[in-house]
Amino acid sequence: MDLPVHTMSVIQLPKWAIKEIERKCRVFLWKGQDEVSGGHCLVAWKNVCMPVENGGLGIKNLEYFGHALRLKWQVTKLQHKNRPWSMVDFQLGGEVEKIFQSMAEFIVGNGQNTKFWTSNWLGGGSIAWRWPILSTYVGRSNLSVAQALTGNRWVREQRGS
Repeated sequence: MDLPVHTMSVIQLPKWAIKEIERKCRVFLWKGQDEVSGGHCLVAWKNVCMPVENGGLGIKNLEYFGHALRLKWQVTKLQHKNRPWSMVDFQLGGEVEKIFQSMAEFIVGNGQNTKFWTSNWLGGGSIAWRWPILSTYVGRSNLSVAQALTGNRWVREQRGS
């Protein structure tokens, strides 16, 4: 059963929906029916979802596939800011946001579109990731690099500074 890729690319499916889709896939794979009762699974689902070269059947793990699609969407959105669909605002989700912030490197330019604390603009990870204790004094700051460096605003925004 394939979900339309465009549906999964932005929307994070709830865990219950992924479980239900995978349940239907398992039933069909092992019995070729719509419904079945009892344990008919011959192999653990995580093994079925492994690539063929690693002994699996190459069936996509929907949770990880959704993560990958949302990461790709975020990169494409940043690369093509002048396209109408890039204005669609959505939440990546906590786990996917952490993956994106740890992997993506930003070229600052004028600093207006790069987040000072959470973007990897210095190389080697974001400031919040590299110095987590320092980031606890900041709170929920969305300063851009340009805003933070103007008059050392990043220092003034720290609680207790």
